Amino acid sequence: MTSTTRTARCGPACRGGVGGERSGLLTAPIPIISAGVKESWENPKTREERLTRHGVEVYDGVVFVGKFTSTYQAFVALDLPINKGHL
Repeated sequence: MTSTTRTARCGPACRGGVGGERSGLLTAPIPIISAGVKESWENPKTREERLTRHGVEVYDGVVFVGKFTSTYQAFVALDLPINKGHL
C-alpha cells in the first residue's frame, strides 16, 4: 500500500495556546484513503451504490411543495436557514 503524506497546520489550541512553543506543523502521515476503502471502491456494486444520488420531496403536512436534487437545494429554494446558528 502506498500512502500519501500531507503536512497540516494547526491553530493556537494545538500549539499550546497563542504564543506556544510548538511549531504548529503536524508532520505525521495523514493517509488519503485506507486500503480497505480503496479496495471497496473497486467493487462495481459498491461503487454504483456510492455514486447514486437521491433527491428529496418536501411536503407541508400533506401538501406537496416540490422535489429537489438535495436537502441543501430544498432549503435554498424554500428560503430556510442553512446554518445551525440560525436556529
